[in-house]
Amino acid sequence: MKSIKKVCYMFLIMLQSLSFLTGCGKVKVTEPPRETKGTEGLVFLEGMSEEDFITSDTNLIYGAGDRLREMNNPVIDKKVTSPEDAVALINAIGYKFGVSNYSFHAETEDNGNDEVRIYYLKQLYEGIPVEEGFFRIYTNVDGTVTSVSGLYVNANLDDVTPRVSLEGAMNGNEIKGAARAELVITELAGRPELSWKIYKRNGDTTFISAMDGTILRKSSEIIY
Repeated sequence: MKSIKKVCYMFLIMLQSLSFLTGCGKVKVTEPPRETKGTEGLVFLEGMSEEDFITSDTNLIYGAGDRLREMNNPVIDKKVTSPEDAVALINAIGYKFGVSNYSFHAETEDNGNDEVRIYYLKQLYEGIPVEEGFFRIYTNVDGTVTSVSGLYVNANLDDVTPRVSLEGAMNGNEIKGAARAELVITELAGRPELSWKIYKRNGDTTFISAMDGTILRKSSEIIY
């Protein structure tokens, strides 16, 4: 069933992209990032418990539902030397907290420091980016993990097929000056919402429900 949903979703995105590129030629639909598979055979965090992650009240480790954040300097005895290793580590941490139904797109970040490696992981649900869900892993050159921080977000949705097209969402709300858009899952009042994230040329973003076409929220572009 999940694979069928993913195929339908990708087909819808292709249709949306073709419609906009051949229609007005202004709004580009961003394709979802590819899932990064975790390295097989790596075992992280053996013998650890939730208490090992708690540092202070200002660095909250886990909260309600599927939230898990600010894990600073956990004791990790395995090295991370690739995006696949990074995914394996975050998956292992997730299993410790009962979070196992998400995937990630991982990539390295160029930070201008040859002595530090940074891996950025974007949370996905059914192949769809989760707006607020991400992790960063910092390592030394040899792969020793020095810091892990980030956030799992509850993105469990029964239906991830848009009922409102991007064109319908934009026209229904008279959105002007849009440059590109993507289908994402964003959190609103503690609930996951399937939405069209529309990037405007002035740097602002608008989130419109892909289920009923209402505006969920507006914000200036935030780079995580």
